[in-house]
Amino acid sequence: MNHGLIEKHGRVLPLGQDIRNPNGRALFDRDLIGKYVNRCSFPNVMCWLMKDITMPPIVHFTDKWLATAMGASLMTRRNQAENVSEAELKKLVFVPFANPFRVYELWKDVEAFFNVFEHGAEAFSFNSVGFWNSSDTDLTPIPLETSLTLQTAIILGELEWEDWELLPGAQLPTRDSVEKILPGYFDAYDPRRVNKPDKYVATLTDRMRRRKEFIQRSDIKDRPDLLIKLTQTLKLKN
Repeated sequence: MNHGLIEKHGRVLPLGQDIRNPNGRALFDRDLIGKYVNRCSFPNVMCWLMKDITMPPIVHFTDKWLATAMGASLMTRRNQAENVSEAELKKLVFVPFANPFRVYELWKDVEAFFNVFEHGAEAFSFNSVGFWNSSDTDLTPIPLETSLTLQTAIILGELEWEDWELLPGAQLPTRDSVEKILPGYFDAYDPRRVNKPDKYVATLTDRMRRRKEFIQRSDIKDRPDLLIKLTQTLKLKN
């Protein structure tokens, strides 16, 4: 839907550029990736890309229901593919499983993604917009290179993990493992080292409350078994 077609020498050809929206979703040239097939194997890793400033740059989820709940209540911002106003582009919104084009019940995706985790896929979230420094507008930047390095570290198994005390079922990289690949990361992005920690915890608590309320308002309420399992994971440790 983001492609154009051109007619050249009597042939209709795809125009490999972002024609409608400049969001990088166009297929430029499959030959660029070398050999390819029209299928993929079972995923080993699933990542939610979020723009929630209370979340560190990377989080590992060990609780499968928490992993699913975070995907079902994925917080992000609109992009230019959705043809919205500049004001709307700045708002934090819910886009379950990063799919703004879903036309079927959300609970079906919940079951499907939980099944993926049940069969062995690991779950992570990435925050690329910036991490809390002293408020939800005073942020520590998260450079693109940091996110790319973390992605590579996951693939190569270079990170070790420790429980995030605030959020049961979630883990953060250990100091020793992450400092080897990104010196200075731990001090910059450790939730225990933020300025105004009480305000940070209050904001994180509010974000979890909003996630829970979003799920409760969705069609998942028609599946009370799923609703309970999802919402009970979206809470911080007292």
